Amino acid sequence: MDETDLIYDGPWDEPLNHYFRIEGKIETDEGALVEERRRFGRFVLASNDVNLDQELMLNYYKGQQVETVLYNI
Repeated sequence: MDETDLIYDGPWDEPLNHYFRIEGKIETDEGALVEERRRFGRFVLASNDVNLDQELMLNYYKGQQVETVLYNI
């Protein structure tokens, strides 16, 4: 596209159609990701059951959230 493509010399009441094609490349800013992950925060799940598996404890925790949502409907 050059400057001559931007000049319109047709009737002013004629409807115009504009078409655009955007090309680009996505790049990840690793520094920004690290900072957001740092600010995301942490939480602690604790239990008095010393034999409880980590994954099972997390599933119990997530299950409580689902039950809360279902009861609030």
